[in-house]
Amino acid sequence: METETQLEGHSQASTTPVAANTTLNALVTGGAQGIGAATARKLASRGMNVLIADMSVEGKQLAQQIKDEYGVDAAYQYIDVRRGEDIDMMIKTFVSKWGRLDYAANVAGINLDGGELRDDETKVSQAVFDRAEAQQMASQEPRPVHVTPSTPKEIAYQRGSIVNISSTAALTTYGFPSYSATKAAVLAITRNGAVFYGKHGIRCNSVCPGFTATPMARPMYPDSLEDQVTTNGPEIATNVPLRKNAWPEETASVISFFLSDESSHVTGSNLEVDGGLSITGSSPF
Repeated sequence: METETQLEGHSQASTTPVAANTTLNALVTGGAQGIGAATARKLASRGMNVLIADMSVEGKQLAQQIKDEYGVDAAYQYIDVRRGEDIDMMIKTFVSKWGRLDYAANVAGINLDGGELRDDETKVSQAVFDRAEAQQMASQEPRPVHVTPSTPKEIAYQRGSIVNISSTAALTTYGFPSYSATKAAVLAITRNGAVFYGKHGIRCNSVCPGFTATPMARPMYPDSLEDQVTTNGPEIATNVPLRKNAWPEETASVISFFLSDESSHVTGSNLEVDGGLSITGSSPF
């Protein structure tokens, strides 16, 4: 069971600690598969209770697996982050089970077929852009009603941490203009959230994954997705300094760092988990 750690008689956190015997509780949107599922498992391995919020019912099976494997409490809640009523229900479920929200990983996003977004911005329909914008913004905006540890209880505790998932598409030119724009907005939302919630002791940071072997990426490489993360393996990684792409667990470990007291004085920051791709200014494709 993870609780706040002590250093030379003082809490490592810059915020008010919870009681030593208090179990921490985490929310993972988009937690049923890929980076979200890896994050849910990582947090559970640290002894946290986890609510997996996702449109996919695979989250229900994952929640049971987490309970069996890690001995923590876990639950699944259906949510479409674009729907306010779903968000309200998610919060009610969370509060009724555990009462307090310590950590939030906002991983929910959208995967659009490259043919809809690539090559020519004039070919991107308004409907496609609106769909991308709606899901990315709704899933990442640090509103206290759903994705922040900022219920009245948490304001009193003066603690909490949020991680929003952006993308290296926000930093380099992929040829996905609408997707890149929404992911860049996530970075701005995160920085503003850090300022807005900082006075309450709540931190807000972001992570930019590069190409990652997740179920959403499988349609691009139906027969060779796993090959895309082997060192010196695929042609897709030739622009990556490490010459490999990422497993979901590699990104989850960075998210876990932000959702811990190891990063207690870090807020408004972004960390790329891309094997160095973004420093080259290249596209992975």
